[in-house]
Amino acid sequence: MTLPSPTPRTPPTPHTHPPASTPPPRRLGDCKDSEPRRKVQAAIKSVVRGCTAHAPLCALLAGGGLPAELMRHVLRQLQLLLTAPAPTARQAFVTSGAMAGMLCAVRQKAGFGGGTQLEAQLSELVAGISALYPADVVAYMSTGQVA
Repeated sequence: MTLPSPTPRTPPTPHTHPPASTPPPRRLGDCKDSEPRRKVQAAIKSVVRGCTAHAPLCALLAGGGLPAELMRHVLRQLQLLLTAPAPTARQAFVTSGAMAGMLCAVRQKAGFGGGTQLEAQLSELVAGISALYPADVVAYMSTGQVA
């Protein structure tokens, strides 16, 4: 029995960069089409609802590119995780600096002047999360002194 002769292999091509005329990738907030935007928001919302740890949720908040509509879902999931009976989740949320990051991200996203209904919902969720901690801890974390 004879084996077929191997086909000659072509050398790998070097990585080529896209042409300079290619536009940079767009962020979700830059998307003008409603259908892709709606699909991306639904996908992110589904992923957020499945998160069972605060670290990935805080990473979404820290990225800075999260629209306020999706920030509401992230904060709601954080609130669900932190109201669990085990105090270790609440302790880790503070000691990791995630609470300070959350307060900073939310403060940058919206000026809670009672403007829109979405801003009111965001401030209500932040207040709910802050109510899980003593007032002095929240005051210290909101000053941004924690890295």
